[in-house]
Amino acid sequence: MHDYYRRRAEGVILGFIRGIKKGASLNWALGCLREMLEHGMLSPSDILEIMEEIEGNPSLYLLDRFPERKERLKILKHELKRIIKG
Repeated sequence: MHDYYRRRAEGVILGFIRGIKKGASLNWALGCLREMLEHGMLSPSDILEIMEEIEGNPSLYLLDRFPERKERLKILKHELKRIIKG
């Protein structure tokens, strides 16, 4: 079940950084990830690890070709860390 939530979190993060889906806003992404954290589906370190994996493979996620994706990931990571710290 843990793998399901990791894939779901990855999908939320990618949906936000790609910015293709109209409803994939920062608030939407943070809300989805916050819900997973509050319900114990994933730990903060799990979500940050997923983000680091995405950052570690810029060509796979086209972060190097679309700098706005990298910027959106940076913003999401910053806001998520703020939420985690409470």
